[in-house]
This record gives sequence, C-alpha cells and structure tokens, in this order.
Amino acid sequence: MIFKRKRLIYILTGISISASVVFIIFNNYYFIYTINGKSMEPEFKELDRIFIRKTNGNYSFNRFDIIIFNKNSDNKSLSIKRIIGTPEETIEIRQNVIFINGKKLNEPFLKKIDKREIIKDPKNLNLIKIPKNSFYLIGDNRELSKDSRNYGVIEKERIIGKVLFTYWTYGGNIE
Repeated sequence: MIFKRKRLIYILTGISISASVVFIIFNNYYFIYTINGKSMEPEFKELDRIFIRKTNGNYSFNRFDIIIFNKNSDNKSLSIKRIIGTPEETIEIRQNVIFINGKKLNEPFLKKIDKREIIKDPKNLNLIKIPKNSFYLIGDNRELSKDSRNYGVIEKERIIGKVLFTYWTYGGNIE
C-alpha cells in the first residue's frame, strides 16, 4: 500500500512539473489571439482563434507574413495585418494595384477574394520609401481594413508575433 502511494506521488509530481514547464514555454513563446473584425477576411473570420509565435524582438519577417502588432504605443490595442512592404523598399498603390520597387506585386492570397470587391473605393498611395526596421501592412479585406494606408508604417518593435495557424474557426456569420 505504501509503495502504491509513493508511486502515485511520483507520478503526480512528474505531471505537475511537466505541466509547469509546458506552461512556462507556452507563455514565453506563444499565445492565442481571437480575431476581432473583418479586415482579414476571407483568410480569417471574426471570432476565429489563431496560434501566434511571439517574436521577442529577434525574429525576421517576410512579405505576406501575417502578424499581430500593437496599434498604439499603449501596448494594449492589438491588430492583425499582412506584411506587404519590407524595410527600405519603395511602395506605391494605384487603383488598388501595389507596386514594390516599381514592379507590380503578385498577391496570390487575393485569389480568394472577388476582385470587384477591392476596387469599389480605390485607395492610392504616392511613392514612399519604407524606413529601416519598418513594415507596410495591409488587411486582406481592402475595403474595410484600417492599415498602413491610414496610419503609415509600423516599426518592427511594435510587432508582437507571427500567425502560425488557425486552431479554431467560427466559420459562421455573427450578424
């Protein structure tokens, strides 16, 4: 009887330590984010839950990565957008067509979107150069998205993490 009790204590201790290690690793490197809004449709629907890899300041980003970032300096207001322009590139938008360094940008993810939807209200952007350590971000739902076309580039230090995958999708219409 004492042997079984001792064994149970070892097992429970091992489970507790393992759970603590997993919790610490998860909290330092990952987090869960719930989509709020429609700016990234159809890639993400409102209330979808996504798994994020925290950047911890030492992460490189590529064009078309989807990221979570601080909208304001208060570090409390997060947003999700797609990286379109990377540091030290030039970007120009004419009739919703994006030009990077003078060349038309191929956006394969827009195949999911009805092209007529993104040209209702064309937003143009005169040629700008993206500063070092900054990114130009745009939401996939161009009509509804408030993004770099509205508030400018985002500095790398404001990026919280990169989207890894959707782990739960609402899939419905909440209206």
